[in-house]
Order: sequence, then C-alpha cells, then structure tokens
Amino acid sequence: MAYNTELYANYTEAQVSPRGIAILAVFLTTGEHDNAAFKTLQERFFIIDKPDSCTDIENFPLADLLPESTDHFITYSGSLTQPGCRETVQWVIINKPIYISHQQVHMRT
Repeated sequence: MAYNTELYANYTEAQVSPRGIAILAVFLTTGEHDNAAFKTLQERFFIIDKPDSCTDIENFPLADLLPESTDHFITYSGSLTQPGCRETVQWVIINKPIYISHQQVHMRT
C-alpha cells in the first residue's frame, strides 16, 4: 500500500481523499516448492499477534513477491477493505500468481 505523495502530506490525509491510496495485489496459488520471500514474511506473521503490534523486516526485496512477468494486470478504483471503506484506492491486480508450497499454506506457529 502506498499513498500519493504528490497530492497529500501523509497517509492519514490520503486515505480520505480522491486518488489517495494505491494497492498492488498479487494472487497466491499452491505449487511444489516453498517461496523463499513468502517464507520470510510468514516467519514474522506470528510476531504480530496482538492489535497494534508490529515487526520490522530489513532489506526485504518486494520484487521477490511478484511473478516473473508483471506485463498483464488490471486496475480499478475502489475502497480499502477496512472501515470506513472510502473509495479512495486505485487497485492494481497482477494477473499472474506467485506460487507457495502446500506446506506454506498450512503452516501454523
């Protein structure tokens, strides 16, 4: 998620304003092999176990969470998925999935 720094001073202002937020969405599907980038995130999921908790991941290449080709995508104007659901988001959805293993899908603590 990112906000439009050319139009708005901060995220709080952007989330309630037209064309304020951009979200890039990538589909996941199961395959035979672990996805190393997803595994890095997964290891941190369990640290964030209470409201308002957070964790840092340093030197994480976001490109590793994208499919090899990002040439095909769709966009639409919509809203955030949390209350107040303001229609201030430009969604970009990559048409090709990334793959994670069956084990990663079922991973618990």
